[in-house]
Amino acid sequence: MGQVRFHGIVECLRPLMMGDRRLGCFVAALVDMGLGSPGGSALELRSESTWKSLGNGSRRLSARLASELVSRWDVVVFGENLVGAYGEDALIDVAECVRALDPRVSKADVGEGIGRVLYEVFKRAAEEAAGRRAVGEGAHED
Repeated sequence: MGQVRFHGIVECLRPLMMGDRRLGCFVAALVDMGLGSPGGSALELRSESTWKSLGNGSRRLSARLASELVSRWDVVVFGENLVGAYGEDALIDVAECVRALDPRVSKADVGEGIGRVLYEVFKRAAEEAAGRRAVGEGAHED
C-alpha cells in the first residue's frame, strides 16, 4: 500500500455528497461517524473551512488533530455509521476507488475498510507531523 492521504479518501467518497453539501460539512460529518467519546464533534475540533482545506488537500493534518482523531477513532462504529448514512449500494459504488488506494478494502466490508484506512492515515499523519515539528517544519498545518 502506498502513502494514502486524507484528501485521497475524501475524493473517493465525494460522490456521496449528493450535490447539496459543502465539502467542509461533508468531511466533518465523515469524521464524526468514527469519533468515540468523550470529546467534541469534528466541527467543535476545527472549523468547517479547516475541514474543507483538509479534504481538498490544501492543508495537512496537524499532529494535535491527528492524535485526537487516533485516540477517539472507532473503526466498527465508523463502518456502521457510514453504511447507515449512505447505504451498502452507494458504498459499493465507491469501493473501487478506495481499493485503488488500499487493496485491502473489499466490497464485503467497505465501511469498516474505509474506517481502517482513515485510522491509518490519521496515525501516520500524527507521526509525520510530530517529525516535521521536531525539525522545524509545519507550514500549512492546522
